[in-house]
Amino acid sequence: MLTHRKVGAEDWIFVYTADDERIWSLRLGGGGSTVTIRDLQDRVLRSYDFNVGPLQYTDYLYREEGPVVSYAPNGTPSYYHLDHLGSPRRVSNSLGQLVASYDYYPYGEQIPGTVDTQALRFTGHERDLLNTAGLADDQDYMHARGYSPIFGRFQSADPSQANRGHMLSTGWNRYAYALGNPLRSIDPDGENAFDVVNGIVNGFGSSMLLGADRSSGNDDFRLGQQLGDIAAVAAGGLEIIQGTGTALGGVLVEAGTGGLSTVAVAAGGALAAHGASTIATASGNIGMYFASAREGNSSQSSAGKRNKEVERGQAPKSIEHVHEGRGPNEKDHVHFKGERATLNKNGSWKHGERILANKEKAWLTSHNWTLPAE
Repeated sequence: MLTHRKVGAEDWIFVYTADDERIWSLRLGGGGSTVTIRDLQDRVLRSYDFNVGPLQYTDYLYREEGPVVSYAPNGTPSYYHLDHLGSPRRVSNSLGQLVASYDYYPYGEQIPGTVDTQALRFTGHERDLLNTAGLADDQDYMHARGYSPIFGRFQSADPSQANRGHMLSTGWNRYAYALGNPLRSIDPDGENAFDVVNGIVNGFGSSMLLGADRSSGNDDFRLGQQLGDIAAVAAGGLEIIQGTGTALGGVLVEAGTGGLSTVAVAAGGALAAHGASTIATASGNIGMYFASAREGNSSQSSAGKRNKEVERGQAPKSIEHVHEGRGPNEKDHVHFKGERATLNKNGSWKHGERILANKEKAWLTSHNWTLPAE
């Protein structure tokens, strides 16, 4: 995390909470002091500008896609009009009159236009403007890392392992933004980005590896996985045709999310058998996808809806996934990032245990989860 930044005469320090979220920005030598209060999704709820006065603050309200309105210290509202990435592009007042306009190059650098101190910019993230007269010192606070819209790169390596070993070259670059596709993907927390292309690669690779290395992701990622599964069904059919028609030796090499894996092929029969297994694996994945879609809201009544919040960055970022219990003896459970700690909905620990942060407790109890005894 960035704790100190100096650009010319601008010299700032940044202070973070125990959850690694920025709470205080201070300009050394005076001229800037901002305290930020956030919600459970780490979005700005209130920003105090102590350089203006101790009770001078701006409030923000949100919908799922991003910010809706902010209220200045004098109560004046500013209404945000967003693009498909969640970036504020136009701001209007209570009379519907345009008061600010923001346009961006693909990687978020602002095209010269409105110059002001409005903080929420590219994909709805906070922009450290420092010197509002120029764009060269702009940097976006994306929670886990700082991002430079000028260079289209993060300022530090991705702390997540989610994109490592990706077949696309952008997955190898841990400084890349949105896997090199900023018009299609966003990065809500500075740690990883999933989209349809990644899902296709993962779905195809995992089906060809008979279920190994299958990952989870957002709606677009899962849609891509189904397309990859369909492609794997076709590839499995070709293997059956080849295997039953000729005797082959050697190895069959398939690409998975973790790199290259080898499947031994002693003869045509083995190739055909692998093709049949691939079709069975991919077809099973496709069947589960459509079964889940048919269940609709009933399958999303609890764990499914909570997992949607995790995917959208609306849950504490320490939560990796919410799993639905399978069968009468398994309960819905939540898995925490970076450790083998999994909490059942009834408050018992399925695997390991940890001390919950206040933000995690608030999110869990708001969704009727029982907290573990401490």
